[in-house]
Amino acid sequence: MSGTSEEIVVTAKRRRLPLPFWLRVVVLLVGWIVLLVGVAGLALPILQGWFFIGLGAAILSVASEQAHRWMRQTLHRWPKVWCRIDRIRDKIHDKLHRMVHRE
Repeated sequence: MSGTSEEIVVTAKRRRLPLPFWLRVVVLLVGWIVLLVGVAGLALPILQGWFFIGLGAAILSVASEQAHRWMRQTLHRWPKVWCRIDRIRDKIHDKLHRMVHRE
């Protein structure tokens, strides 16, 4: 391993605008469904379980700061994986926010 802490660029924490309550409920439901598909994918050879578990956790972390903190604490050993999931989370949040707050 060559200095992984030097290779990882720490991005400034930006303030996220809150999503409406109804959208948070929908995002939580979708996140749990994707997460359960990922758990089923661990046993079924057709589905990629780890991919769906990561995607479901990223979706859940959009609606829940507690899920986001849990993911950050769990994935602190793998900073590259954490950065990728955090970018997915930011993209999902930005798209949802733009979809709801169109002018």
